Amino acid sequence: IIGNPSLNHRYRKGFYSLFKTLQQNQTTFDIPNIELISTITNVFVFATTTFAICIVLYKVIEAQIQASNGSGDALTANIVQK
Repeated sequence: IIGNPSLNHRYRKGFYSLFKTLQQNQTTFDIPNIELISTITNVFVFATTTFAICIVLYKVIEAQIQASNGSGDALTANIVQK
């Protein structure tokens, strides 16, 4: 695909056609707005984001404590692996 300009043009033309079709048929692809589903999704996103941030912070603080005690490796040596 990269080396063949004819294929590149064909793919570009296909994506442009798909984009135009989706743009013209906006009402067909609208997702219904259900308040309960939106609330559940927002709570789920908030909970998983908070959990991920807590894990990252815990690992950073753990690595700093180990580095300051001398019980672990250098601070940045294994922080991604832990």
